[in-house]
Amino acid sequence: VKKQFEAQELGVALLKRNIHTLEDELSDANTVMEEKNKSHAMWKEDKILLEKDLDIAESKLEDLYKQLKLEKEAKNVLEQQTSDLRCRLEEVSTSHREEAQQLQSELQIQCQLAGQFSEKA
Repeated sequence: VKKQFEAQELGVALLKRNIHTLEDELSDANTVMEEKNKSHAMWKEDKILLEKDLDIAESKLEDLYKQLKLEKEAKNVLEQQTSDLRCRLEEVSTSHREEAQQLQSELQIQCQLAGQFSEKA
């Protein structure tokens, strides 16, 4: 009976030790789960912040695209205006050249006439 009692006490001690070990393992597992939950919560917060940053970056990109489009349109308008001004300048230059040539011809005629009058005089 004594050996049986000692064996039972030893069995109870082993069971207590196993229970204590299981409680420690459960506590460790709970700690790991808490850390994972914290890590997951931080990951979710980071994800939300990154999504906000992405939205802001996309908005800025859209604004830059619109600005680029406006600048291209303005460049095209300026190029067209420059071309129009060059054409007008060429027209004016041609017109002035023709006018200058006509005046020079008239001046030559006047000089010839003046020369004829001075010869006769």
